[in-house]
Amino acid sequence: MERLFSHADGRSLILGVDHPLFEGHVSGLENIPRLLSTLPENALDGLLVSPATMQAMSSMKRLATCHAMRLDTTGAFRQHGGSDIEATLVASADDIARSGADVVACFFLVNAQGHRRVADHRGHLAGIAAMCRRIGHPVMVEALAVDDDGNTVRETSQILHAARLAAELGADLLKIDAPHDVADLGDIVDAVGRPVFIRGGTPRDKVTDTLRDVEAYVARGATGLVIGRSIFQAAQPAELLKSLHRVVHGG
Repeated sequence: MERLFSHADGRSLILGVDHPLFEGHVSGLENIPRLLSTLPENALDGLLVSPATMQAMSSMKRLATCHAMRLDTTGAFRQHGGSDIEATLVASADDIARSGADVVACFFLVNAQGHRRVADHRGHLAGIAAMCRRIGHPVMVEALAVDDDGNTVRETSQILHAARLAAELGADLLKIDAPHDVADLGDIVDAVGRPVFIRGGTPRDKVTDTLRDVEAYVARGATGLVIGRSIFQAAQPAELLKSLHRVVHGG
């Protein structure tokens, strides 16, 4: 994981552009190579992409020292009804080895309290963790509590429940929602014993709000940020990325 944590502060800023693998068409990601060509060098520590993008993207190397590849997809975030939403593996151990990825990523979804939409993902995560231990690849686990409408839930207790389960099942890194009460984030970080990345989520109306949020996450022990829409749907993605880099790493 040295490539992901190349800064002396031990923190990392990752751009996620893997959304089409589980959401289909996403505004701002119509042409990922073109998007990445507009971003400044040295403003990112990592890129999170789908296997298809990983194969096609030689330009990624100029942007980030660490490349993370999403291993699975799920329909849990689509509001189309149903109660048994699986996570489906889309890459094998051989695919990982050939990809050049430094880190792999997967989902771990649990039902929010009182909800029953998603399938049990424990076997899914345990299998991925075992496979990646065999081939020596660290796993970033996106551990989320999901309600019956496909929305993630940001109550502290439910975030902690999903994150701690993921840690016990083999996560090397965690990607989680920030709790509604950001003051609780330090307790979550302390309890899971893994580096914790905050997922960007829905873009804020004001850039200053985004930067203030990230500053609060870092102050409470977050290792870094995995951000997507707030960058690729921004009016000025390159400028926002540079500002986020300053917040995450100082300076």
